[in-house]
Amino acid sequence: MSKLTFEQVLEESGWITKWRAEGRQEGRQEEKLETARKLKLMGLPAEQIAAGTDLSVEVIKNL
Repeated sequence: MSKLTFEQVLEESGWITKWRAEGRQEGRQEEKLETARKLKLMGLPAEQIAAGTDLSVEVIKNL
């Protein structure tokens, strides 16, 4: 009987894949927010920023 490492257990159970996917999603969200901040500083209306970033107008107005 071979022992599995902690990392192997996580990989086999799907946790590592799940965490990677969540990390990528969080990264994409942060990128959208950063883009929206820059566009807002450039003076674009919140409605146009929302259309280009898929963020809500409310989120953009609170940046």
